[in-house]
Amino acid sequence: MRERGRKNRTSATMLAGWKKAVVLMLALIMCISSIVVPQPEEVSAKAANRIDFKINGKAGSKVTLYAGEYVKFTIDGMWQNGDYIQTSGTNAYGDKINFKPSKELKFKSSNNAVATVTNKGVITAKKKGTCKITVTSIYNAKVKGTIKVTVSKKKQNTKITLEKKKATIAVGNTTTVKVKSLKGISAKGVKFASSNKKVATVSSKGKVTAKKAGTATITVTSVVNKKAVAKFKVTVKNPDTINTNYTPTGKKKIVLDETSVTLAPESSFDKMPRAVDGMPDAVFDAGEIAAYARNPLDGDADDPGRKYYVVCAKMLISNKKKYGTAQIKIKSMTGLKSREVTYKSSNKSVASVSSTGKVTPKKAGTAVITVTSKADKSVSATYTVTVRKLVTAFQFEMYTNLKKQDPDLDARYEDDVYDYRVVMLTRDVLPLNAADKNFTLTSSDESIIKVYDDSAVAGVGYGTATLTLKSADGFCKYSWKCTVTDKETTCWYTMGYGD
Repeated sequence: MRERGRKNRTSATMLAGWKKAVVLMLALIMCISSIVVPQPEEVSAKAANRIDFKINGKAGSKVTLYAGEYVKFTIDGMWQNGDYIQTSGTNAYGDKINFKPSKELKFKSSNNAVATVTNKGVITAKKKGTCKITVTSIYNAKVKGTIKVTVSKKKQNTKITLEKKKATIAVGNTTTVKVKSLKGISAKGVKFASSNKKVATVSSKGKVTAKKAGTATITVTSVVNKKAVAKFKVTVKNPDTINTNYTPTGKKKIVLDETSVTLAPESSFDKMPRAVDGMPDAVFDAGEIAAYARNPLDGDADDPGRKYYVVCAKMLISNKKKYGTAQIKIKSMTGLKSREVTYKSSNKSVASVSSTGKVTPKKAGTAVITVTSKADKSVSATYTVTVRKLVTAFQFEMYTNLKKQDPDLDARYEDDVYDYRVVMLTRDVLPLNAADKNFTLTSSDESIIKVYDDSAVAGVGYGTATLTLKSADGFCKYSWKCTVTDKETTCWYTMGYGD
């Protein structure tokens, strides 16, 4: 009996152990099942097969139009069974993709009374309402996309209003057609077109460039409604007669706005020294004007340059506009059957002249331009051109800060009283062969910045003064501000001189 009892206790113990093991196993299974294991996303049928669009250049699948308007959409992307279908460019083998939407896609409107669609992707709004434009691949009906079209109102009274309706400009000049307002048009963009591109051209932004004398009409059209139109008339005249007061009766006479001009040879603006301060002379060619910002002292053209080189380039460009060419203008003409004239230079090697009175200086000297009426060659006027080797730019040390100095009271000579900083040397006048290389350097306040010998400066008092360089011939001038403080003397952008 005791043996049976022992066996029963053993069986009970084993059963209890199995129960515990089962409980632990079930708990472990529940823990494992509670862990979230990422599963691969199933690609929906819509995502796997679809067509995306661009409307007015922007990705989207809906558009709102007024009745009578139109919009063109393009295919932005196509997918078949999750794979991208290339519709432009070249494939992996370098072959050009020959995708033609009009032949490979079907286009359908759910309500042609609201909006229609062509096989080139042009949607035209008809009347108020909504509809869907469906585009489907002819090879796989599952590959498709839809555009929701809302026609918001009935046909509008569209109107494009311009700031100005006309302009008169000279050959070579420009003007801009500006839209003041648009009414009854969903998209605010417009297109521009010229009726005569030989007379005037127009850019996509409305900038009109005059080409030759005549008239042209610039048509401004809404990008979504070709019936919304505005007109801009441009009259192009030759620059010599654009403001001429013309009277066919009276005494035969031609009167010019100005009868003389002083210019610099065109070579004055084409080259300038690259090296200064005792370094060998080199030159910049005309095409290198934008590259003047270099440091000529260390011989490395890639290093940041002195600020004065930048200023020098600006002066050169500015003065080229002033003294590198001239335009003869006729103030009035009387007693002549037409306003047409001819031009002739007495010395083309000194100055040449175009058929519209544009004068180009060649070399130093004097030339007389004769302006003659085509209607009566006995009627003329003269224009004297003096070409001189003018100063067209400076190279100089542009000090932006000077450290204040105390005077040396024991100095015997004026140039020893202060430690002057040289701003300008005679050889830094451009061009190098200028007729008069002299110049003056002045300070707006000598109690702050003192000038010595028209070429050097010293900071003698706290504050800011304006320094001005002016060529002796009076044709070149530049001013800048310089401050006197206790900080180190600085020239150029960041280079310092210590004291």
